[in-house]
Amino acid sequence: MKSAFDEYADLHYAALSEEGKGLFGNTASAISLLKMQEELLESVGEALEYVTLDNVKEKEEFYAGIDWFMAEAEAFNDTVYLHTVEGAAIAEEYQAMMDTVAEYRSAADILFTSYKADKQLSGEDFDAYETAVDKMRVAYETLMTSVLAELRYYFPLFLMSREMGCPGIS
Repeated sequence: MKSAFDEYADLHYAALSEEGKGLFGNTASAISLLKMQEELLESVGEALEYVTLDNVKEKEEFYAGIDWFMAEAEAFNDTVYLHTVEGAAIAEEYQAMMDTVAEYRSAADILFTSYKADKQLSGEDFDAYETAVDKMRVAYETLMTSVLAELRYYFPLFLMSREMGCPGIS
């Protein structure tokens, strides 16, 4: 037997339009942001593996992941989700997160350049990289908290609608 949330998620997912705007919030946007976040977190590990194991493949994977993230970010920025009155606060948080991603990439570039020069890690460059990672993580968590809070708002409405026997909601 499915839980009420599983029923909600199934109904909501089935109701999403191509723009990802559904009846009860924006699940597609949340999923997209989570996938993007996952790629960023993987890139942190790839950067560290490059400078600690001298594995050039990890550096290549870092840049491939960042390029994928940036393409997804550009597409996400064009979604209706960020360009509505209701999405204004989330759009600001999204831009703040993107600013920290730019700082993160810059810090990684500097770390890679200094490492490549003499195969040594500069404490100063590593500290700057670590600070950029922390700022990016906090900005992403702030954004995701807002996006998921919006979805949590709609779940009780779904339950009430189901209990009231609204058409299309079972």
